[in-house]
Amino acid sequence: MRRLLGPAVAMLTLAGPAGAASIGGAWTGTYVCAQGVTTLDLFVSTPPGAAPAALFHFGDGSAARPEGCFAMQGSVNAGAVAFTATRWLLHPGGYVTVNLLGSIGAGGYTGWVDGPGCTSFTLQRRVDAALPAACQERGAPVS
Repeated sequence: MRRLLGPAVAMLTLAGPAGAASIGGAWTGTYVCAQGVTTLDLFVSTPPGAAPAALFHFGDGSAARPEGCFAMQGSVNAGAVAFTATRWLLHPGGYVTVNLLGSIGAGGYTGWVDGPGCTSFTLQRRVDAALPAACQERGAPVS
């Protein structure tokens, strides 16, 4: 079975929640792994006094890129924003999670996808986004 996401990797250790508010909200764009360019929606919550949390929602529901989502734990340090996968919420068979490491700038939230066959991601803020129903039904961690 073809894998669309890289394997889970060790957590990137960056400092705590300082600056986390700037990442909060909904982001939309794409990421690149072995399957090619894939749609990504990232929903980030920034609870006061805590590290950011996110929901990574991917795919278009097609056979080549089925829909999936997983929870992530984040950290922010000196402009670097990292998210590490924690648990699946909607797990397409044969797929594994990836991690993100990037920064927020004029181009949005951009950086590298940590997983085999993966390269980059590019996300822009999205104000009209709602959590996908398929992920909400499974207890999505962000609102």
